Amino acid sequence: MKKYCFKVIVALLFGGLSACTSPQQPRPLLIATAANLQYAMRDLTAAFTAESGIACELILGSSGKLTAQIRAGAPYHVFLAADEQYAEAIFRAGLAAEPPETFAYGQLIWWSVTQAIPEDLTVLATDAVPHIAIAQPRTAPFGVAAVEALQYLKLYEALEPKLVYGESVAQANQFVTTGAATYGLTALSTTRIPAYQETGQWVAVDTQAYQPIEQSVVTLTADELLRPQAVAFQRFLFSAPARAILRAHAYRLPANTPTQ
Repeated sequence: MKKYCFKVIVALLFGGLSACTSPQQPRPLLIATAANLQYAMRDLTAAFTAESGIACELILGSSGKLTAQIRAGAPYHVFLAADEQYAEAIFRAGLAAEPPETFAYGQLIWWSVTQAIPEDLTVLATDAVPHIAIAQPRTAPFGVAAVEALQYLKLYEALEPKLVYGESVAQANQFVTTGAATYGLTALSTTRIPAYQETGQWVAVDTQAYQPIEQSVVTLTADELLRPQAVAFQRFLFSAPARAILRAHAYRLPANTPTQ
């Protein structure tokens, strides 16, 4: 009887161990993504997963913050920055497999959910406009572009005291939608977000007023096992289906973008 009980216990233990060590679900690709790309990336990763069967998980933030996280050892597989300099910095640090590639260009707009955009922008310097939202230039390329545009338009000195800074484009947008800021300088892709498509008004900023906002991608080297899947996603960004999604989200494409 004791031998029988011992055999049962051993069988149960090994059965439990077998169940615990059964193959786990494949790990998803962790894709660190500049905040302006949030909604485009939802569509892009859905299309990529449908085509490849590879699951993806987005980590959103400003390009500068994500760069700092990658340098600190965050286990991401792909990095999509809103400015090539951040992706280039990761490559130069030896944390990316290849130099960055630019897959799209962001565009800057004036945006408000409550007011029309005045033709004479000097009106923004009056007391009627208490705050203007932009992304933080120290960490967000769209914030850098906003400052460049204000300087180009000779408005920076007059409007600088009114500026409120979001950590990213997404937070700058929140300042506008909640009324914390009357106007914002933000990404054109904001106007493609379903909740904002019929909200407020926007006017594009002359692209000569700021340096190109290069949406760039690098495959990271931290995880050898998932690197082939990460490379596959980077290549997908240059495919015809991905180009169509990026256009739908108001991104300009490089003229010489390769296709699969």
